[in-house]
Amino acid sequence: MSAADKPNSVFIAAILFATAGICLSSYTIKQIGESNRIFSSRQATLRDLAGLREKAERERSGIRLFETSPNSPADLSAAAQKIIPAAKPVFENPKDQNLSGGWTLRETALTLNDLPAAEAGRLVEYLENQNPPWRLAAYEFTATTAERGNTKLSLQTIVRGGAK
Repeated sequence: MSAADKPNSVFIAAILFATAGICLSSYTIKQIGESNRIFSSRQATLRDLAGLREKAERERSGIRLFETSPNSPADLSAAAQKIIPAAKPVFENPKDQNLSGGWTLRETALTLNDLPAAEAGRLVEYLENQNPPWRLAAYEFTATTAERGNTKLSLQTIVRGGAK
């Protein structure tokens, strides 16, 4: 190798190293972008999981509340007589549905004829404050006069144990 060839080979080597450096830098920049996307995605997943953990804890706390409550809900007929003494409730479609973990969803429809709408609201409020509570699933009011009407309440509760 002559002295004249030596600067050319150094120059060529420098160009090769510079090209390799540019290629590696470009690859690294693309990898950083991809890593940032992965990191952001994992952060979003962790936020979602934290929300699910909070929801699961609330649900577990609700289950603990039901497990410590009495096993039988308030008697609907007695409750109606207590809150609306003149009421003559008519029950229809009582049914129980087995749920998981030994729980039962109890559903019934209660019809109260010829009473003010506010009276039905007082009854629903009373039932929802019982332990375990009855929940209003549907409400129908058919006016018979300007102030009175027929009310149909569809109620649900959850109790421990099998369907009866």
